[in-house]
Amino acid sequence: MTGIEFGNAASSESFDGAIMVVGSEWDSRTMRIDHCAFTNLFAPAIQIEGALGVADHNTFTFRHSGIGIEVKHNAWGGWSYGDGSWADLPHFGTSKFFFFEDNTFNNNSGVQTGGNIDSFGGGRYVARYNIFNNALANTHGTESGGRQRSVRAIEIYNNTFNFTFPATAGQIRGGTALIHDNVYSGQIRSGMSLTCYREYFPFNMWGGASGVNPWDSNHPHGLYASGAHTGSQSNRVLTDSNAHWITNQWAGYSLTNTVTGRASFITSNTATTITYSFDNTYDPSGNLVFSTGDGYVIYKLLVALDQPGRGKGDLVTGDIPRNTTTRTVAWPRQALEPIYSWNNMINGSNINIGSYGEPTLKEGRDYYNSTPKPSYTPYTYPHPLTKNLPAPTQTTQNSTTNSQHDVHKERGSWGGKMPKRKQTKKAKESPTNEMAESEKKVAN
Repeated sequence: MTGIEFGNAASSESFDGAIMVVGSEWDSRTMRIDHCAFTNLFAPAIQIEGALGVADHNTFTFRHSGIGIEVKHNAWGGWSYGDGSWADLPHFGTSKFFFFEDNTFNNNSGVQTGGNIDSFGGGRYVARYNIFNNALANTHGTESGGRQRSVRAIEIYNNTFNFTFPATAGQIRGGTALIHDNVYSGQIRSGMSLTCYREYFPFNMWGGASGVNPWDSNHPHGLYASGAHTGSQSNRVLTDSNAHWITNQWAGYSLTNTVTGRASFITSNTATTITYSFDNTYDPSGNLVFSTGDGYVIYKLLVALDQPGRGKGDLVTGDIPRNTTTRTVAWPRQALEPIYSWNNMINGSNINIGSYGEPTLKEGRDYYNSTPKPSYTPYTYPHPLTKNLPAPTQTTQNSTTNSQHDVHKERGSWGGKMPKRKQTKKAKESPTNEMAESEKKVAN
């Protein structure tokens, strides 16, 4: 598809995408979208559902704060919800991705989540040689998307990112990634941050990651400690006046309120108090609050399902998911697939990736800085689909602007529909909080 201009003609915000490209990785057919203009749409410009191919030499301009492009490979391998993608290798340096190259992304919403490339549902994409103005290449994890799994694998390289307002370089919320040779400028404060929201919040379908959920890898020791909160209401500190702990003996463990079921990871402790990580992304009151008398338990989480730096594992299937190897709810024994970052610069200085402090995310194991991935070679550039094809002389306007459309209308909950496919079932939930990146404390 080439040379078409898409302008906003909707009367209300939509999330299906101006273009939905449906395909499969086992199909020999691929898709090229080139030399098009997507201007002020109240929907993602492109929604990739299973397809492979390339979008190149396009201009994307957004004024809404929601997702700009969505990439999902829910039906990978003939399965659903991205399960097949998570049972397969990452395939770095091959054509088994959807590519975005030589495009320009303009986000005029004033919010750093506006107009981004985003991915979940086992999605796989490569963003390279693009110009991002106040926009990012981003991800979602196995969390707010309901049954759909996290992004699976991405490559982000040789792009230029510039921000005219304070922002971060985005989040990696699951899967594996290669991030290299990008140039950041303007008011970007930090590199991409790795995070696992299930360590803060018990999402529907998958639950929280607190050392007891069978979907995760948990320490076999089981319960380490229990008691009751003897202090006043708090959303950051647990107090047990009957305790006699050694300083910081619980740092890196998981703390759960037995009354509310909420949990978080412990950052430090004294003889009678425990300080834990605070996050209000999915609950304004905070992820974990203790009232006087509330019970607590302490467990140890080793690896969370689909967390950043993890990859191929046992096949999980079903609307109510089960591990096909054990035929139960069980940790799918996911391989370590570290995230690598190298040769990224911000305003002339090196910029690294990091985490928000989750104890399951360790530099030198789950991710590496200033370290190229061994034996990696990027896929052919330009993408073979772009070669020997003439550029169109002009774009053709495909839709008109509705002057009554309020371009500042607040974004509602994401409600994108899955395409009807023979082997793909509709996911019942999708990301509901696209503001997550701006809410969290940023790690350098």
